[in-house]
Amino acid sequence: MLPSACLVTSKPQIEQPRQTAPFLVPASADPDAREFIKLEGDSPITLFADVVSEDGDRAVLSALYLDYGRQNPDLPDWPYTLAIQGNTFAAGTLADGPRRIHQTFIPSIYSVEPGCHTLTLVVSHEFEQVTSERYCPSSLADSSQITWYLLKCSAPGNCPTIDLASEKQKCPVATVACPPKGGPGASIASPGDAGAP
Repeated sequence: MLPSACLVTSKPQIEQPRQTAPFLVPASADPDAREFIKLEGDSPITLFADVVSEDGDRAVLSALYLDYGRQNPDLPDWPYTLAIQGNTFAAGTLADGPRRIHQTFIPSIYSVEPGCHTLTLVVSHEFEQVTSERYCPSSLADSSQITWYLLKCSAPGNCPTIDLASEKQKCPVATVACPPKGGPGASIASPGDAGAP
């Protein structure tokens, strides 16, 4: 006697992976985000980091901020001194593993006062220019950041030896952040070197 069998006629439902926020891996930062970058002249500074995400069909976008989290005294709508629209990176998946991204800061184009500053690389699937005076991720939940410390020297060859602990105390403290979509600037309790802005 032959055993009975079932015939499956329907196709199995394969669930598509859910899109995730792009995440910048802090340990992948190059230069090392725990060290100061000395800026003695006008040589470009290229920042590298790995991003991991499930993007669906949406590209990963980047932006670079000078002194992100610091209220601009001249433009109250800016939670930074300067925002530079960055690069577009092809959509990927978590299965792809970390993907290397980069963005370059060119001091000869953007004036930087001597002293301590921060350079913050932010990635998201969408940025919005709410007004001509603000450029931020459309959703803070769909973003990630890494911050580097930058020491602008008063002149080439006139850059002091850096004591990390004391020098970071002279850096601007992050007190504001990019707002929710279409909203006013948000206050934050303290700065962070990686994670969502």
